[in-house]
Amino acid sequence: VTYRGDLHILDQKNGATLHSMSFSTPFYCTAVVDQTTIFLPLSNGKLLAVDNQSLAVNWEFQADVPWASAPLVTLNYIYAANLDEKLYILDKRSGSLLQEIQLSGRARSTPVIVDNKLILTCENTNVVAYAQEHYGQEHKDN
Repeated sequence: VTYRGDLHILDQKNGATLHSMSFSTPFYCTAVVDQTTIFLPLSNGKLLAVDNQSLAVNWEFQADVPWASAPLVTLNYIYAANLDEKLYILDKRSGSLLQEIQLSGRARSTPVIVDNKLILTCENTNVVAYAQEHYGQEHKDN
């Protein structure tokens, strides 16, 4: 991804451009890729799930402010922290909002899960860790 809003898909072996897509908004952070999907956090507040073969948009989630950090993508869920001081937990397949957690400040880091604790940093604090009960027992990946 580029700051200008371009996505370039490169050949893994030789670096040649296989596909390119342009968006009307820049990227402030990197995309996340799994086996089937490219997750694109855009500066207009959209988080897109794009099929990595057809490049069709599978779903989009709209936040109120830009994404400044890449989401954490797990087996079934997406954990995305934003500049609006919120952590969003989304269903990976549909993009449906499952849970929204108010943070203590604007998030500028990609969340991580370590020992069943969701950890991220916010501007107003050093490091924030949520026990699994707080960020959703029902969202545990198996």
